[in-house]
Amino acid sequence: MTEVSTRPHAGATKAPARTKATPSPAPVAVQPSDTTSTSATLIVLALRPVGEKFNGNRVERAEEAGFKRLSGKPSNPMGCACPDTGQEIARFVVDREAEMHGQLKEMQLHVDPEGCAVWYRAGSMLMEMLEKYCILINASLCDGMGKCLSSEARTAVAEHINAAIQRRLSMDFDAKRIEMPGGELRDTTELSFVYTTRRKAGSGKKVFEKTHFGVPALHYHEGRAAGMRAAVELVQFYQNHAIENPGLNFILRDALAGASIFGDYDNASTSNITIGFLEIITELVKFASRHVSNLNWVEHRIQAAEQAHLQLTEQREKEKRELIERLRKGREAAKAKRLEQGHHDKAGHHA
Repeated sequence: MTEVSTRPHAGATKAPARTKATPSPAPVAVQPSDTTSTSATLIVLALRPVGEKFNGNRVERAEEAGFKRLSGKPSNPMGCACPDTGQEIARFVVDREAEMHGQLKEMQLHVDPEGCAVWYRAGSMLMEMLEKYCILINASLCDGMGKCLSSEARTAVAEHINAAIQRRLSMDFDAKRIEMPGGELRDTTELSFVYTTRRKAGSGKKVFEKTHFGVPALHYHEGRAAGMRAAVELVQFYQNHAIENPGLNFILRDALAGASIFGDYDNASTSNITIGFLEIITELVKFASRHVSNLNWVEHRIQAAEQAHLQLTEQREKEKRELIERLRKGREAAKAKRLEQGHHDKAGHHA
């Protein structure tokens, strides 16, 4: 792997490892208020204008490249956010005073692969955005010593970040695998009632059984309360994720499977949890329905579904006609073969 020199910030080390490089212009200082981390694994890259200054508005061009405002941070800096959770992956750090006087000569990008938001191949995504940004503002992407990064060096940085993220993903996955008191091995999720069984209790055989509404049997009011808490978990999941899918269709299917819509007052039952869960889901649907002012997006989906149906119907009719034609030709070929064989048999008999 090509080694890349990245400038550490306030005691941070460099990653990937630094090689000896020729002297370059002194790093441009940033305001203390823009300091993001003193992590030992922090990577600092630099963007420097090719000419006298950066082209265009740096914020607008950053948005064009895919960067966004990082909410919940002081001054809401521009940066790269996880597409699913919106949490920070990397951020830009600039000298605000120099920018105010039109003398901005460098922008730093800070990313800590050991502490940033976890997203698969975040390094590759970030580097793709950086390269597009450099084109838009006519800038060079440099390492921490001010040396322009070659294509190989950029790939090395991206893969270094990817490797760290992948390792953290694996660690997170291992942490979510738990052994129940009875010996059952589960892969858990953010939702307490959604999990995958990898080994059943009392068995050493590996399995893969997905459970979307794994809840205990509880008495009526206790069960309703537990079902409501499960609904709150689902709401919080949607609030925290923009892409990850909890599998609501499967959750509802499993919740309703064999459940009594009235619950069970006399016995402990999973139905009691289901009615509490559906009670909150129903209220959420009612609330959303009363606050939706534009349903054009639904109409577009309806039209797309109807169009897909027409296309599928036409395709099946076409396939049916082609099958009928192949069968007809097959019968004609078989008939012709029989007639030809009959002529041969007669000719042989006369001979």
